[in-house]
Parts: sequence; C-alpha cells; structure tokens
Amino acid sequence: MATAKEDPKNKLNALYQLIQKMTPSSPPEDFDTFAAFFSPDCKVFLRSMREHKRPGIGHSGAISMLKEMLECWSLNERRVLSTCSTSDGELATVFFETSKRLTIVGDVIDPFYETEVAVFNAEGLITDLRIYSCWSHIVSIIQDKTGSGPYNNPKEARAMLEDQAVDA
Repeated sequence: MATAKEDPKNKLNALYQLIQKMTPSSPPEDFDTFAAFFSPDCKVFLRSMREHKRPGIGHSGAISMLKEMLECWSLNERRVLSTCSTSDGELATVFFETSKRLTIVGDVIDPFYETEVAVFNAEGLITDLRIYSCWSHIVSIIQDKTGSGPYNNPKEARAMLEDQAVDA
C-alpha cells in the first residue's frame, strides 16, 4: 500500500498495479489492500461516469464494485498517455489519460481509452475516483457472450440511461 506522503500520481499508479494483479478469486487481503487506498467515505465510479447515480460508497462499496467488474473484466496493461495534477494544500487532484489492454469475458480490447480523475485528501487517501470512458464496446462483448445486456431491448436501454442522467 502506498504511504500517505507519496505523490498522488504514484499512489494512483500503485492502485492500478494492484488492480492489474487481481481476479474475482483474489484473497480478501488483496481487497482490503485495495480499499486502504480510499478514505472511509469515498465515492468510486470504476465503470464509467455512465454509472453517475450509482457510485461505490465507502470501502465496502468500492470493493463490491471492483468484485463485480472482475467477474467479466481484467486489466492486462495500463499505458499512461498524459498526466496533470493540481493541489490547493488540502486536496490534490490527478488526471491520467490512459490507453489500456483489457480482457472482457475472454475477448481483448486494445486500445481502450480512459481518463482517470482521482481526488486525494490531506492524509493521501482517495476521496473520489471517476473514470471517463465509453463502455459500449465492453457492454457489447458482454452481451454477445452472455446474451444479457441493455442492447437487447432498446426500451430498457433508454430507461437505464434516463435513470443514470445527471439531475439538473
């Protein structure tokens, strides 16, 4: 686990190095190590901002979201294309543009572009992690492999998107 004095960019890289090694059958200690990167009241959006109204809240929510993703998704490689950071003394925010190699239910997607935005508190813990990407390719692969997904029924897909819409 990263130390509180470590640069936020290094901490986010360390988090993804851990995620890259994890599987659904990883021991509970690995999930505890994952959770230790986050503040107890964190908000985590691991899938994409399409899930705006359903973040993982707190350590248990972050772990649940990761476990759910690992059932169909694995991170094979993460390439950082660019970074940016800002700090106001209390909070530090880091932005990573990445290109990833993912395996989705046995199919490889490479490149898969994502932007990761993490906010760190004064203790060096992530309070907010948001992933910006388009999951259409992932959803399509999962649906093709499992027969289940939002593209089977356009009305369900529309309802899901309306439920996800940001409140004005």
